Amino acid sequence: MAAASENQDRVTEKWLEFAQEGKGNMEEMKKLREKDPTFDIDCVDGTGMTALMHASFRGHVPLCEYLIQSGAGVNADTHDSKYTTLMFGALSGNEDVVNMLLDAGANTDAVNSVNRTAAEMAAFIGQESRPKLKVELLKSFHKFISSYNIHPIFLVKQLQQNAELLEDSKQLCRVLDMLVSEKMGAHNTHESLALKLHYISCILKNTAEAKSKDKKGTLDAFLKRLATGRESDGFLDQVESLVRSTLRSYPKAESKLFRMLIAKLSSVEVGSYPYAILALTDAINGERMRSNEDPVCEVCAAREPKKCTACQKAYYCSVQCQKLHRPTHKKYCKSNKA
Repeated sequence: MAAASENQDRVTEKWLEFAQEGKGNMEEMKKLREKDPTFDIDCVDGTGMTALMHASFRGHVPLCEYLIQSGAGVNADTHDSKYTTLMFGALSGNEDVVNMLLDAGANTDAVNSVNRTAAEMAAFIGQESRPKLKVELLKSFHKFISSYNIHPIFLVKQLQQNAELLEDSKQLCRVLDMLVSEKMGAHNTHESLALKLHYISCILKNTAEAKSKDKKGTLDAFLKRLATGRESDGFLDQVESLVRSTLRSYPKAESKLFRMLIAKLSSVEVGSYPYAILALTDAINGERMRSNEDPVCEVCAAREPKKCTACQKAYYCSVQCQKLHRPTHKKYCKSNKA
């Protein structure tokens, strides 16, 4: 057993040495893997760095590609100072490495021991790699992120109508995540905009993921799930859950606006007023932008809706929203009739 352990230690040592050589001794690393397919490719050195972290830090594109294809973890959190693989890639200044890690699912919200994200680390050393948007997406993307209505269902409907945004969602999310860091910078702080951009990025990611998992490749099931109310009272608990999940992943916990919002929501039970989407909307747009007197769509909060012809109390902005809400609304529609 002792001999086997010593041999494993030697293999680990060689593996990590090869990862740090010049441009990475990929051929020798492949030989080690061939000799022992069960070898842990995410083994770490004395500082907690994996081979992929070393390769990313040195900007070794082919080696990074090989390690990722071999199953190396892109979100390992073993480093002593909590630096992630993406942070090392950002520090390398190699755009190809960064994009490769992002495509593999690297977490952009993780922070290190000094509370910095990968984007902030890249900006700190002056090697920020700004993602480029396709010209044909600029108009629809700007309209999408400029909307005052940030209700999840409204935004998903917009994405349904602008499928090109979902097709390029990864790149758009990179832009949004980069802007979040910029808007919370020391010399250019805009807390409400940073919070909004993070929220929109999360909605975009969730929507793209839902579409990719849907057997028909549509958003119909996702919208239906969001618009289905709680059995007991019709409350849209899936919307509440989605909004709260976006807040939990916000990487700028130092934001005063964010702290006020969390304090406001933590004092009420889920399903009680103020709902998460209302509190978030007020935090981003200001309470003056929302009138409690003007009716809005029951489903997506769009303005200028029309009354349900049966009960004359519920409002819907479109036939689509009325159909989405029908399973929930029909339970109390007739009983609400004036």
